[in-house]
Amino acid sequence: MLKKCVCGVIVFLCATAGDLFANIDNLSNMSAEWIRTGNRNAATDAADIVIYNPGGITELPDGFQINIGNQILMRKPRHSYDLTAYGMGPESHEQDGTDWFLPNVYITYNKDNWALFGGYYIPGGGAVADYPDGSIETDMIGMGLVQAMVFDGYTGESLKAESIYNTLTFGGTYKINETVSAAVGLRYIL
Repeated sequence: MLKKCVCGVIVFLCATAGDLFANIDNLSNMSAEWIRTGNRNAATDAADIVIYNPGGITELPDGFQINIGNQILMRKPRHSYDLTAYGMGPESHEQDGTDWFLPNVYITYNKDNWALFGGYYIPGGGAVADYPDGSIETDMIGMGLVQAMVFDGYTGESLKAESIYNTLTFGGTYKINETVSAAVGLRYIL
Protein backbone atom coordinates (compact mmCIF):
# COMPACT_ATOMS: atom_id res chain seq x y z
CA MET A 1 0.00 0.00 0.00
CA LEU A 2 2.84 2.40 0.87
CA LYS A 3 4.50 1.75 -2.51
CA LYS A 4 1.25 2.59 -4.31
CA CYS A 5 0.92 5.85 -2.36
CA VAL A 6 4.52 6.85 -3.09
CA CYS A 7 4.08 6.00 -6.79
CA GLY A 8 0.83 7.95 -6.86
CA VAL A 9 2.49 11.02 -5.33
CA ILE A 10 5.37 10.82 -7.83
CA VAL A 11 2.99 10.49 -10.78
CA PHE A 12 0.91 13.41 -9.46
CA LEU A 13 3.98 15.65 -9.05
CA CYS A 14 5.26 14.80 -12.54
CA ALA A 15 1.85 15.34 -14.12
CA THR A 16 1.27 18.70 -12.45
CA ALA A 17 4.80 20.08 -12.78
CA GLY A 18 4.76 23.32 -14.74
CA ASP A 19 7.36 25.54 -16.32
CA LEU A 20 8.15 27.33 -13.08
CA PHE A 21 11.80 26.21 -12.94
CA ALA A 22 12.30 25.18 -16.57
CA ASN A 23 14.60 28.02 -17.64
CA ILE A 24 17.08 28.45 -14.81
CA ASP A 25 20.08 27.11 -16.77
CA ASN A 26 19.39 29.24 -19.84
CA LEU A 27 19.54 32.54 -18.00
CA SER A 28 23.29 32.90 -18.30
CA ASN A 29 23.50 36.54 -17.27
CA MET A 30 22.81 35.73 -13.64
CA SER A 31 26.40 34.71 -12.85
CA ALA A 32 29.81 34.79 -14.46
CA GLU A 33 30.51 31.46 -12.71
CA TRP A 34 27.68 29.87 -14.68
CA ILE A 35 29.44 30.86 -17.92
CA ARG A 36 32.63 29.27 -16.61
CA THR A 37 31.11 25.97 -15.42
CA GLY A 38 27.75 25.63 -17.20
CA ASN A 39 26.01 24.43 -14.06
CA ARG A 40 25.49 26.01 -10.64
CA ASN A 41 22.30 24.29 -9.43
CA ALA A 42 24.08 22.06 -6.87
CA ALA A 43 27.00 24.37 -6.10
CA THR A 44 27.95 25.31 -2.54
CA ASP A 45 31.24 27.09 -3.20
CA ALA A 46 30.49 30.79 -3.82
CA ALA A 47 27.90 33.46 -3.04
CA ASP A 48 26.41 33.35 -6.57
CA ILE A 49 24.40 30.30 -5.42
CA VAL A 50 21.98 32.87 -3.98
CA ILE A 51 20.02 32.45 -7.22
CA TYR A 52 20.85 28.84 -8.10
CA ASN A 53 20.88 27.00 -4.77
CA PRO A 54 19.74 29.28 -1.92
CA GLY A 55 19.31 26.31 0.42
CA GLY A 56 23.00 25.49 -0.05
CA ILE A 57 24.10 28.87 1.32
CA THR A 58 24.27 27.33 4.82
CA GLU A 59 27.19 25.20 3.57
CA LEU A 60 29.34 28.31 3.05
CA PRO A 61 31.69 29.26 5.90
CA ASP A 62 30.33 31.43 8.72
CA GLY A 63 30.62 35.16 8.11
CA PHE A 64 30.27 37.27 4.99
CA GLN A 65 30.77 35.96 1.46
CA ILE A 66 30.79 38.41 -1.45
CA ASN A 67 30.76 37.52 -5.13
CA ILE A 68 31.22 40.23 -7.77
CA GLY A 69 31.26 39.39 -11.47
CA ASN A 70 30.95 40.95 -14.89
CA GLN A 71 30.27 39.59 -18.33
CA ILE A 72 31.29 41.08 -21.65
CA LEU A 73 29.25 40.26 -24.74
CA MET A 74 31.12 40.52 -28.05
CA ARG A 75 28.59 40.13 -30.83
CA LYS A 76 28.61 40.54 -34.60
CA PRO A 77 25.05 39.82 -35.69
CA ARG A 78 24.41 39.99 -39.45
CA HIS A 79 21.38 39.38 -41.60
CA SER A 80 20.84 39.34 -45.38
CA TYR A 81 17.68 39.28 -47.47
CA ASP A 82 16.49 39.86 -51.02
CA LEU A 83 13.60 42.24 -51.73
CA THR A 84 13.94 42.27 -55.53
CA ALA A 85 10.24 41.50 -55.89
CA TYR A 86 9.46 44.70 -54.01
CA GLY A 87 11.71 47.02 -55.94
CA MET A 88 14.76 46.64 -53.73
CA GLY A 89 17.76 44.43 -54.37
CA PRO A 90 19.67 42.20 -52.00
CA GLU A 91 20.38 43.89 -48.68
CA SER A 92 22.77 43.07 -45.86
CA HIS A 93 23.02 44.67 -42.43
CA GLU A 94 25.41 44.02 -39.58
CA GLN A 95 26.58 45.48 -36.32
CA ASP A 96 29.86 45.22 -34.50
CA GLY A 97 28.81 45.59 -30.91
CA THR A 98 30.49 44.94 -27.59
CA ASP A 99 28.54 45.25 -24.38
CA TRP A 100 31.15 45.85 -21.71
CA PHE A 101 29.12 45.90 -18.52
CA LEU A 102 26.72 43.13 -17.40
CA PRO A 103 27.43 42.97 -13.66
CA ASN A 104 26.28 40.75 -10.83
CA VAL A 105 26.84 41.17 -7.08
CA TYR A 106 25.88 38.65 -4.39
CA ILE A 107 26.40 38.74 -0.64
CA THR A 108 25.66 36.20 2.08
CA TYR A 109 26.04 36.19 5.84
CA ASN A 110 26.14 32.84 7.65
CA LYS A 111 25.95 32.14 11.36
CA ASP A 112 25.63 28.52 12.54
CA ASN A 113 22.48 27.11 10.87
CA TRP A 114 21.16 30.46 9.62
CA ALA A 115 22.07 32.53 6.58
CA LEU A 116 20.89 35.79 5.01
CA PHE A 117 21.45 36.60 1.35
CA GLY A 118 21.01 39.37 -1.17
CA GLY A 119 22.01 40.13 -4.71
CA TYR A 120 21.80 42.20 -7.86
CA TYR A 121 21.94 40.69 -11.36
CA ILE A 122 20.63 40.99 -14.91
CA PRO A 123 18.60 37.87 -15.83
CA GLY A 124 17.69 39.08 -19.32
CA GLY A 125 18.59 41.73 -21.80
CA GLY A 126 21.58 43.95 -21.22
CA ALA A 127 22.72 44.02 -24.83
CA VAL A 128 22.23 46.81 -27.38
CA ALA A 129 21.08 46.22 -30.95
CA ASP A 130 22.70 49.00 -32.99
CA TYR A 131 22.33 49.01 -36.77
CA PRO A 132 23.53 52.46 -37.87
CA ASP A 133 22.54 51.79 -41.51
CA GLY A 134 19.16 50.24 -40.78
CA SER A 135 17.98 46.64 -40.76
CA ILE A 136 15.29 44.49 -42.30
CA GLU A 137 12.80 46.04 -39.85
CA THR A 138 13.53 49.60 -40.96
CA ASP A 139 13.40 48.55 -44.61
CA MET A 140 10.03 46.85 -44.16
CA ILE A 141 8.61 49.85 -42.28
CA GLY A 142 9.87 52.18 -44.99
CA MET A 143 8.39 50.00 -47.74
CA GLY A 144 5.04 49.98 -45.96
CA LEU A 145 5.04 53.76 -45.61
CA VAL A 146 5.95 54.25 -49.28
CA GLN A 147 3.27 51.78 -50.40
CA ALA A 148 0.71 53.53 -48.21
CA MET A 149 1.66 56.78 -50.00
CA VAL A 150 2.52 58.45 -46.72
CA PHE A 151 5.98 59.34 -47.99
CA ASP A 152 7.56 59.42 -51.42
CA GLY A 153 10.75 57.85 -50.06
CA TYR A 154 12.93 57.51 -47.06
CA THR A 155 16.65 57.72 -46.36
CA GLY A 156 19.07 57.58 -43.47
CA GLU A 157 17.26 54.89 -41.51
CA SER A 158 18.89 53.38 -38.43
CA LEU A 159 17.92 51.09 -35.58
CA LYS A 160 19.08 51.20 -31.97
CA ALA A 161 17.32 49.26 -29.23
CA GLU A 162 18.19 48.23 -25.70
CA SER A 163 16.46 46.07 -23.14
CA ILE A 164 17.66 45.33 -19.61
CA TYR A 165 16.07 43.65 -16.61
CA ASN A 166 17.75 44.73 -13.36
CA THR A 167 16.90 42.34 -10.53
CA LEU A 168 17.27 42.54 -6.77
CA THR A 169 16.87 39.51 -4.51
CA PHE A 170 17.08 38.93 -0.77
CA GLY A 171 16.06 36.27 1.70
CA GLY A 172 17.09 33.81 4.38
CA THR A 173 18.04 30.15 4.74
CA TYR A 174 17.85 27.72 7.65
CA LYS A 175 19.74 24.43 7.85
CA ILE A 176 17.25 21.90 9.26
CA ASN A 177 19.76 19.01 9.41
CA GLU A 178 22.88 17.87 7.54
CA THR A 179 20.95 17.05 4.34
CA VAL A 180 17.99 19.46 4.31
CA SER A 181 17.90 23.26 4.22
CA ALA A 182 15.02 25.60 3.52
CA ALA A 183 15.18 29.05 1.95
CA VAL A 184 12.69 31.88 1.56
CA GLY A 185 13.42 34.81 -0.70
CA LEU A 186 12.00 37.65 -2.75
CA ARG A 187 13.00 38.90 -6.18
CA TYR A 188 12.13 42.26 -7.65
CA ILE A 189 12.69 43.00 -11.32
CA LEU A 190 13.15 46.70 -12.03
